[in-house]
Amino acid sequence: MLACGLNIGGLDPTGGAGILADIKAMESFGVFGCGVATAITIQRPDQVLNVWLEPPERIVKSTLEVCNSLPIRAIKLGMIGSGRTIEKLASVLRGLNGIKIVTDPVLKASDGTLLLDKKGLKILLPELCSLSEIVTPNINELSAITGKKIRDHEDAAEAAQMLLSIGAGWVYVKGGHLNPASREVIDLLVGNGVIKKFTKHRLPIQSAHGTGCAFAASLAAALALGQPVRQAAASANRYIQQTLRRSWKPRNSKAHLLGFSRYRSPEASKN
Repeated sequence: MLACGLNIGGLDPTGGAGILADIKAMESFGVFGCGVATAITIQRPDQVLNVWLEPPERIVKSTLEVCNSLPIRAIKLGMIGSGRTIEKLASVLRGLNGIKIVTDPVLKASDGTLLLDKKGLKILLPELCSLSEIVTPNINELSAITGKKIRDHEDAAEAAQMLLSIGAGWVYVKGGHLNPASREVIDLLVGNGVIKKFTKHRLPIQSAHGTGCAFAASLAAALALGQPVRQAAASANRYIQQTLRRSWKPRNSKAHLLGFSRYRSPEASKN
């Protein structure tokens, strides 16, 4: 049976981020991608102009209908928008069995536009992160949801432990915002008793739209295919590097868009 993945998040009409990008990423792995919109936006690749949140009841009903009618193996959570929606969505997710949940804690857009209200920020950790197989914050998001100042990778690992202590299975910390002048980017995969580093060469791209969304969706797709977390993290890492190398810059935009294409595993790349 074809593996299916559900993406719950905002609708970015450029297709560079949000559930449209998530679906592209999942289908690059051969996973059938579905989407439930939590918000409708007007935006460009480098700027959010307007945001309209969808009613929580509509989000919950859509989620239930998709999960009841399709063999969903993984759910990727992105922009949720409000604490009220988090509460209602969490109550539904607790009743789903056998589905891997990947939470990408979207708090604001790259241009600084807030995408989660104060109540949402306060309850994101106990309500959604606690249900997750893995949480994928960047440094700023990890600092915001834990209240911990993060100056280096040791601080990041300690903050990740806070998420593990409330129930998250794993935490993948995206380290691109640490030492932005460095030629290397070091991400951390943190589990109980496990800290694994992913070191990558920093590509000469000033701003890439939707990398966090696509990474979490790729990870969810790999989990939906049955890959264990460490392998899924490596696969998602490899895929995002692939899309960044194929990224392109639209006219009148300061940001690049990812070059989505079929995921090539290391084995396939040798052939």
